[in-house]
Amino acid sequence: MNINANSSQHPRFTHSAPTQLTWRMGIMIVLVAWLSMSAFIDLILMPGLYSAGMMGDPAFAMAGHLIFSIFNRFELIAGAFVLTGCLFLWSHLSESANSSENTWTKWLWAVSLVAIPLIYAYGLTPYMSGLGMQLDLSVSQKMATEMVPMHLVYWGLEALKAGTIIMVLNQVWWWDHDSETSAHGI
Repeated sequence: MNINANSSQHPRFTHSAPTQLTWRMGIMIVLVAWLSMSAFIDLILMPGLYSAGMMGDPAFAMAGHLIFSIFNRFELIAGAFVLTGCLFLWSHLSESANSSENTWTKWLWAVSLVAIPLIYAYGLTPYMSGLGMQLDLSVSQKMATEMVPMHLVYWGLEALKAGTIIMVLNQVWWWDHDSETSAHGI
């Protein structure tokens, strides 16, 4: 068999398994770290600050804005990394495993992991920070009534993000099994 015969293969199947394994591991590490950090901020850090009475402090809105702005930028980078890795992995599935319905669902999950942080970074966080910032420091301020629907939107997006991370993690975890199964016609 001529070694050059392999170079005439379709470009989708010329990537080595170690490269695919590296992308899979990278995606899984980023997704687990992302989910863990989101849980830490939402379930430990912010409730801890709230129970410590920091909500009544005039600087709380600024501190919250700083915390979430930094984390939103991490989420954008993580989402872009996951989307890139998924583009690489899912584009290398064999044609039989890559049904159009299944492919669109996967792309939607991966793209939403970039869209949600974009909504946070450029919509929700600045708006909520603006509602919470107190310009007159001598007057005590309670939480604005407009914050309640914003918190509902935030928690809805957080639930969607957590579910999407779990779905993409599941797809990436089982990716190798799915591609082997389809390659063998099982």
